Amino acid sequence: MSLIRADFQQFRKAILRDGEPDYVPKAELWIDKKIMSEFLGKEVHDAIEDTENVVEFWYRAGYDYVRVVPSYNIRPKKDWAEEHSGAVTSWKDFKEYPWPEIDDVDFGPVERAAKILPEGMRIISGTMAGVFEECWMLMGFETFSIKLLEEPELVEAVVSKIGNFMYELIDRVTQIPKIGAIWHSDDIAYKTSTLLSPRAYRKLIFPWYKRFGELVHARGLPFMYHSDGNLWSVIDDLIDCGYNSIHPIEPLGMDIYELKEKYGDKLCLIGNIELDSFLSRGTPEQIEEEVKRKITSLAPGGGYCCGSSNTIPEWVPIENYKAMIDAIDKYGNYPIKGDFQ
Repeated sequence: MSLIRADFQQFRKAILRDGEPDYVPKAELWIDKKIMSEFLGKEVHDAIEDTENVVEFWYRAGYDYVRVVPSYNIRPKKDWAEEHSGAVTSWKDFKEYPWPEIDDVDFGPVERAAKILPEGMRIISGTMAGVFEECWMLMGFETFSIKLLEEPELVEAVVSKIGNFMYELIDRVTQIPKIGAIWHSDDIAYKTSTLLSPRAYRKLIFPWYKRFGELVHARGLPFMYHSDGNLWSVIDDLIDCGYNSIHPIEPLGMDIYELKEKYGDKLCLIGNIELDSFLSRGTPEQIEEEVKRKITSLAPGGGYCCGSSNTIPEWVPIENYKAMIDAIDKYGNYPIKGDFQ
């Protein structure tokens, strides 16, 4: 049974690397509603229509926060990603596209969550996806890549549209009561490299990250980052953008122990419990051992939150998910005992 001790100040202390918190916080960017339903023993929907049950899940699973984002649409409701050609492929498309306005955003899920949060919890919010993801999905990755070379002004215009919209959204959401942090999710890499050259990100995307970071920090909130893949070539850029933490440190893309050694004084590290080999296909005993290994090696001194190496999708067996969170409770109390290094 998960240990319920919601205290967002402990989570904040870990994220800001302000010494050792009382315990290693649990952290996930997203958890599938099937997992929530199996955990609570009742049907759970998304936070838009089922805010109360979603909040109950995060609380009873032992998290210090509930992650809820505003509801909006930048892309047409079709496939989740366009690989070849998307909705905006020309200046004509750009001018005629029904770009979302901030007044189209439904902040209701976040506002409802704020009203029913258990004592000690806070909301971690942000955007549904990041600037880079929304841009290439709207244009289609193939079109985006070609236009980046042949018509960069169009790509820059799309990025600017999306970036300005997200800035306004973050501005609004950080003014809602009980917001504890902003977690920005934008997958920019795969297992061996970034999807674009670091130079392209520095020109197109990172200036927006930095604007978001300045706004979030001005509100006194931690600024968190998610991207799968190998981020070694842009770690210093991400730190310069103002991120306080990095997630999920995909094991096939980055060595978390090397990252801790080189950047543990600058970034809180989150995640790294392998989704494929352990959470999806392993045994509860293997998961417990892996959690113990990560906590005893990474948590001393603070600056580590434990969780999956991606998110918790529906195909993770509920007993494996429970094994992970129970092991975090079992081994995550400071002072940390043992050493697996």
